[in-house]
Amino acid sequence: MAWTGFWKSAREQSLWELVAGIVRWWIWPFVGPGVWVVIALIEKLPLAYIYLGALAAFAFVTSGLLRFSEWQSQRSPENKITFLKAEVSFVPDRKDPKIMRAIKLGFIVVSKALFPIEIEVVELRTQFMDRVSNVPMPKNVIRTVSMGGIYFVHDRSIDLTGINLNNLVAHGSIEFSLRYGVPKKRNYEYKCKKRIELFFSEEGNLKAYNAFDYTEEPSISLG
Repeated sequence: MAWTGFWKSAREQSLWELVAGIVRWWIWPFVGPGVWVVIALIEKLPLAYIYLGALAAFAFVTSGLLRFSEWQSQRSPENKITFLKAEVSFVPDRKDPKIMRAIKLGFIVVSKALFPIEIEVVELRTQFMDRVSNVPMPKNVIRTVSMGGIYFVHDRSIDLTGINLNNLVAHGSIEFSLRYGVPKKRNYEYKCKKRIELFFSEEGNLKAYNAFDYTEEPSISLG
């Protein structure tokens, strides 16, 4: 994981990040062994000692760089948001609670940071079959998530009028974009797009649902 930052594409890195990565991973590991070899030659040590000392210096330097990179990674909010699951809820009819008037799709993400982070919903779009919500998305949806905490959001209601849910196998989608970071500094972006497959019983009750990446094939069985 420590190498991830260096191997990002050039478009995602500034010139400073690129130079720092080259210096850290391709220059520093050889500086220690090089210094040892120079000192050992000056002291006229046996070649076997020079060889073993160079190997040890290389191991010490790379291990130290790895530990330092891991420490830096733990302090940074970057890549500390992970999709946990999709969320489905229903809005019952006021006159007859057994009738589902609308459906809400949402998501849950979990924070892997060792400190509180702030998350803002920049964009959220959901779809159930061929229907979407006509209600405008609320603005400035911002929340602080504690260490290892979860963040869940339900989108606006999607009308179910005219849809027979009995024995229905339906498909939907959810797409969202988040900005996150330490409080007041949301400098990182997380985007996610999922397909959702929903199974309803003979009575029109939701039995199960699954979320899939758009590169995955949805299941066709509840088993």
